[in-house]
Amino acid sequence: MRIPTTAQVGCIVLFAAITGFLGARYWVESRTLRAVDMPVSLARGIVSTGTFNLNTHGFYSILIGDGKAGNPSTAISG
Repeated sequence: MRIPTTAQVGCIVLFAAITGFLGARYWVESRTLRAVDMPVSLARGIVSTGTFNLNTHGFYSILIGDGKAGNPSTAISG
């Protein structure tokens, strides 16, 4: 007896959804998702005064602000 095409497609979609969910879950759990929200000294020769874990395969960005509130593009008059 042949399995109907709609049942075959349904099984493939269900398998793909389960595989995608488990793959995404594994990917998220393999990352160190911790925000480093602490002041960092910019003095020469000092990288950090505290300890924190890094994901060596991750990407990081540094936000440098002037300590004033507001949009920097509107703070400049000229």
